[in-house]
Amino acid sequence: GFEMFEAGNGQECLDLLDKVHPDLVMMDLAMPGIDGWETIRRIRKTEHRNVKVMVVSANAFEKSSDNDVDITSECFITKPVNINELLECVGRALSLAWIFHDVPMNTPVSSPGPMIYPSRKWIDELNRHAEAGYLKGVFQTLDHLHECGSEYHEFIDAARRMASMFQFEELKFLLKRATERREVS
Repeated sequence: GFEMFEAGNGQECLDLLDKVHPDLVMMDLAMPGIDGWETIRRIRKTEHRNVKVMVVSANAFEKSSDNDVDITSECFITKPVNINELLECVGRALSLAWIFHDVPMNTPVSSPGPMIYPSRKWIDELNRHAEAGYLKGVFQTLDHLHECGSEYHEFIDAARRMASMFQFEELKFLLKRATERREVS
C-alpha cells in the first residue's frame, strides 16, 4: 500500500523531494557523488527538513556512531535487511498501526506426482534470501533454478507465489520441508 520512488544518488534524492513530498526517506549511506550523510544534511536545510529519515546501510559500525543529523539507532537498519525489523521501523517512523491477520499458507496446485525439490545448494541460497527478506534475490535464484530444469516447476511456482505476496515465513516453511524431504531421500 506504499507508493515508492527510487533515487540513484544523493542529488537525485534531493531533486525528487520537491516532486513527491515523501512521508519517509530511506537513505543508503554509500552512494556515488553525495553520500547519504551529506544528503540528509542537505535535506535538513530545505523545506523538507521535517521529513522522517531512516538509514539502510551495510555498514553496521555507523549505527552506533554519533551523527549530526539526529539519526538514532532505532532509525538505522543494517543490510541484509530483516523484513520484520524494516516494517517495525517504518511503522514507528510513520506512527502506523499495523493490522495483522492470519493468512493461510498457499498450497501448491496438485499435480500427478509429488513435488520435486531442488538440491540443497538451491534451497540454502533461497533460504538465505528469505531470511534477509531479499525479494530480488529470491526471484533471481528461482529464475536460475528454472533454467536448470522443468522438473522443479511446481516448487518454483509455489515459492514464487509466496515471495510475490511477501510470505517469507511460509516460504521458509516450504524450504524447511524441502530440506527434510531431500535428507530423507
